[in-house]
Amino acid sequence: MTVPNTPTLRSIVDRVNRLLDEKKELTDAIGEVYVEAKSNGHNVKALRRIVSEMRKPPDPETEALIDTYKLKLGLLAETPLGQAAVTRARTDIAFHAPADDEMKVAEPA
Repeated sequence: MTVPNTPTLRSIVDRVNRLLDEKKELTDAIGEVYVEAKSNGHNVKALRRIVSEMRKPPDPETEALIDTYKLKLGLLAETPLGQAAVTRARTDIAFHAPADDEMKVAEPA
């Protein structure tokens, strides 16, 4: 195994250390923004979740599956969208032929 020369190794270590310092500064700055948000009456936990979700690349397939699971678990039933889904699910019940004694539409002459 070859050991890199000392100036190259020193340069790499110095750059990583500088980036880690910058990362800590940014982390501290982000924390200060959340402290400000909290002092303005915002829920930091909710804000963190919103920021996290906004940063994720959209995955329509997973989102649709999550919505399906939420519907099956009754977690969407109280929202307007959930009410619409429940209504649609009820109308998607398999069609059954009417019994002989049910009213039928007259055949055209």
